[in-house]
Amino acid sequence: MKSLDNFSVQPVDASGVPDKAICVHVEARSPIHAAEIALGETLATQGPVTRLRALVWKLADDYTPVRIPLFVP
Repeated sequence: MKSLDNFSVQPVDASGVPDKAICVHVEARSPIHAAEIALGETLATQGPVTRLRALVWKLADDYTPVRIPLFVP
């Protein structure tokens, strides 16, 4: 089993705008797992922009931030 990593999950509202006031910090196995824990719904890595539900952030090995968009399937 993969070890846990630290992620920050930023919800995206129905109009497609990230909620800058909310950022949920989660330990999880993957970005999808982190967002599903934080938001309580099933998400996918691909989908139309209109179905964008969350931006998941993590630090790469060189400490640069990486953003992973997740969608409602």
